[in-house]
Amino acid sequence: MQGLIYNFSVTRYLCDKVYNSLAPKFGLSPQFRSLKFDRNLKKPQLVNENWVELQTVYSGICGSDLNMLMGKEAFSMEPYASFPCVLGHENIAKITKRGSKVTNFEVGDYVIVNPALHCEIKEIPKCEQCLNGHTSLCQNFYKQNQISAGMSLGYNKETSGGWAEFFQAHHKQL
Repeated sequence: MQGLIYNFSVTRYLCDKVYNSLAPKFGLSPQFRSLKFDRNLKKPQLVNENWVELQTVYSGICGSDLNMLMGKEAFSMEPYASFPCVLGHENIAKITKRGSKVTNFEVGDYVIVNPALHCEIKEIPKCEQCLNGHTSLCQNFYKQNQISAGMSLGYNKETSGGWAEFFQAHHKQL
């Protein structure tokens, strides 16, 4: 599998920030030192039998992705993600494999994916925000159950994201 992998470090962040601020002044093209093309990515293994493997059809480029790549995103993003990760949280995909507990979708179905990794997706007791229906404000963004830190697909090293050929999602995100 191939895709674009983002690997955060303070050094890379600062290099991206400096280089990308100078690039327009000197007619240079951006060089995202934190973002690398990898032809040898491993397909993500399903977290459990409630998850599906997805083949990327379309993946958007969000403002938060661009800010990270240009060195404009604050360091405060780090606790809300796990690195290295494949970016891409605005996705349309095709189901290529499904866990045995997924009964509401079939292999071959095309889906739009809600990227939020909230309590129900992590299969843990709901936090106050999730109980009130505010899953995008989930308080459990840190490592829980079988999933590393991260608020959404595309910022999580286990799930991968739409900037790779394949990623995964819980069936309740479809």
